[in-house]
Amino acid sequence: MDNLQIKLLYKEAMDRLHDAELLNQNINQKTDSGYLLELLALELLLKTVSLINVGKYCRNHNYQQLYEALPQKIRERILDRMTYWSEIKLTNNQLQKLLVLYKKNFVRLRYPFEAYQNMNECEYREYGELWIAMGAPVDEAEFQYHPKELYGLCKALQEEIEKYFANKALHGIGVKTSQASP
Repeated sequence: MDNLQIKLLYKEAMDRLHDAELLNQNINQKTDSGYLLELLALELLLKTVSLINVGKYCRNHNYQQLYEALPQKIRERILDRMTYWSEIKLTNNQLQKLLVLYKKNFVRLRYPFEAYQNMNECEYREYGELWIAMGAPVDEAEFQYHPKELYGLCKALQEEIEKYFANKALHGIGVKTSQASP
């Protein structure tokens, strides 16, 4: 396992979360850029935890596959800590569905207009009006976010990585936890 790769992945994830926080604080924000950065950070965190626990990671955006590759004990701990941080209790199956949704969002939100490419302007307007008339149900939305769960999952993954760094430091390997700099 390459400690440099672990530190670099973690640093990139934390930098993305930092930038996402700055974007999300902007009240004039017009895009989902902060959310996209959070999804990218989630991917980097999943890959870091995978590299720590499995010695490798899949080179794709399949969050569910990355999570499933982790040892059962680690997945259970992440799910438990996610509940702590998000204050939302999910079953493993619910988390699996959420990971699929996050992957879908990561891919589709980069070009959100493509979701409506087969509509003309009138159909697009009617589509939105129908959704609003239905009461704007989240499960019928073209894009679903679940930000509390995303926050909790990122925090839980960060804890796993920090635990790894702390263990390395305890054994004199010299990994910094506060900045994760190479």
